[in-house]
Amino acid sequence: MVKKENSTNTKKTEILIKTALTLGLILALLIAFKAGMSFGAGAGEPGTQADPIVTLSYLESRLANMDNTGEGGYTSQTGSGKNGGMTKITLSKGDVLNLDQGTLLVIYSGSGIVAGSSGLVNISSGELFKDGMTAVLYSLYMGLAGDSAVLAKGEMTVYISGGYSLD
Repeated sequence: MVKKENSTNTKKTEILIKTALTLGLILALLIAFKAGMSFGAGAGEPGTQADPIVTLSYLESRLANMDNTGEGGYTSQTGSGKNGGMTKITLSKGDVLNLDQGTLLVIYSGSGIVAGSSGLVNISSGELFKDGMTAVLYSLYMGLAGDSAVLAKGEMTVYISGGYSLD
């Protein structure tokens, strides 16, 4: 009779140990998951408003600190962005900003449509924006050839580095 009780107690102890280990493992996984979520893991699709690659406040502060002087701009109708920096240009509805090959462009405000058979490369996302596609705010674009351009759908502010002309 004593052997049967010891055998039963041993089995109960083994079951309790296995149950405790399983519950402990589940609890540890839940804590790890919750910690990951609190640090922003899985917060949203990368590059969207929920999980931006570059925060809006950072971009606004960097662009606000840039000097608006130098060659080019709206008054000369043609020019190039400053060496090592960018030039701010404000476009009106219907203006076409033609980009030289290799020119970099950031659309800061407003809305524009990509024009030209070569299109623009969105360096931020790695996508080719073809003729007729709407350009995305705060993305870095590069003109592929002399026929790359952006058509302003309304008032639009851009920062540009490289050669351009304004029609």
